[in-house]
Amino acid sequence: PFTENAAEAEINGFELELTAAPGDGWLLEGGVGYLDPEYKEVDEGALGITLDSKFQRVSDWTLSAAVSKDVSIGDNGSIVPRLDWSYRSSFYNNALNSPEIKQEGYHLVNANIAWHTPEDKFQVIVGVTNLTDERYMITGYIQPNFGNYESLFARDREWYLSGRYSFQ
Repeated sequence: PFTENAAEAEINGFELELTAAPGDGWLLEGGVGYLDPEYKEVDEGALGITLDSKFQRVSDWTLSAAVSKDVSIGDNGSIVPRLDWSYRSSFYNNALNSPEIKQEGYHLVNANIAWHTPEDKFQVIVGVTNLTDERYMITGYIQPNFGNYESLFARDREWYLSGRYSFQ
């Protein structure tokens, strides 16, 4: 096998992230990203790639939002429940844009609740990732000569417990 640059490309886009703390312990976060990659020139030896081909593993849109609230529980510290959501639009898992390993757009929801001691020396978090048990592909590989393809999917819903101690 050998590696060769197959094309010239241009990537335009933007990213915007916002954070608001309206008071009373609330924290609101949001983000949006857009990418518009396109091939400008394709080498003659680049088989299967055209000026209309999409970049592999690149989504046009990414969106995110989160909300949390710090709630005092007096001498026992505080608890902070948090809910976050993200979206990624569709993408191809290879440069040939094989539909068999295309990942359609998907949403993810995560949630957790943290407990902090009053002096913030100790913290415990219990949470869940992929709350809605979304099935989505992380990567894929296709061997068109044999009609075989493989897909690697993200983990299902997972629960976790973590702790942190600060020595300062």
